[in-house]
Amino acid sequence: MVHILFGKICSGKSTYARSTGKIVFDVDELMNRIDDKCEGKKRHNEIAMAIVTYYLEKIIELDKRGIDTVLDYGFWYEEERRYIKEVLDEEGIAYRFIEFVAPENVRRKRLIERNKTSKRPIDPDRLATFDSWFEGPVDEEYSIWNTK
Repeated sequence: MVHILFGKICSGKSTYARSTGKIVFDVDELMNRIDDKCEGKKRHNEIAMAIVTYYLEKIIELDKRGIDTVLDYGFWYEEERRYIKEVLDEEGIAYRFIEFVAPENVRRKRLIERNKTSKRPIDPDRLATFDSWFEGPVDEEYSIWNTK
């Protein structure tokens, strides 16, 4: 089983992922190791999807061994989530999408804490801009994880 976490910035995805005891594939972590600066939305998405494709190869290998995994990233765009579904469906791998939702005031507090250690700090004033890019689920089966 693959748990695919998605949601807006600082909604609790990574905190949850670390608590599962499963192998976690964290796209942001690898992104930060590759490059510590943002090169724009388009380039960021290209790098992120290359990482996701690589992680899916590893997830497929682990699933064949009966090992559950977590794929941790915002997956703001329906197209990204559709791609993951297609790959996992083709491989016959069970998965569950979990959307993380948290109030903006909670996310802002988490963002301040995240920025203290992040190689890619995010200006809290840009949170609304990033939020506007998030495409909520359309026809996907998913669970909602509300965090406080």
